[in-house]
Amino acid sequence: IDPDSLEIESMSGLKRGGISVHNGLTWHGSKKNMSKTRPRRGLGIHFIPGNAKFHEGASKSSLWKNYSHNPDGKLLDHLPEDLYPLTGTAVED
Repeated sequence: IDPDSLEIESMSGLKRGGISVHNGLTWHGSKKNMSKTRPRRGLGIHFIPGNAKFHEGASKSSLWKNYSHNPDGKLLDHLPEDLYPLTGTAVED
């Protein structure tokens, strides 16, 4: 990727209680929370295709290993709806 072709969007004007919505592949971050009394809160909502499946490598992830395998250690062949609810359906013409 040519760095000169990239667009930089600043969120520096984002007010307290504001929101940033972006693709999960977008490089993003924020400065250190300077408050001594109020913790920073964040909410992440991730959307994935309904036919997504875990890869065996998920067992090595500290984030996904508890969700990607049955209690007996077998990789799930589907995403359980109680953990991954469907929020919409595909529309076919």
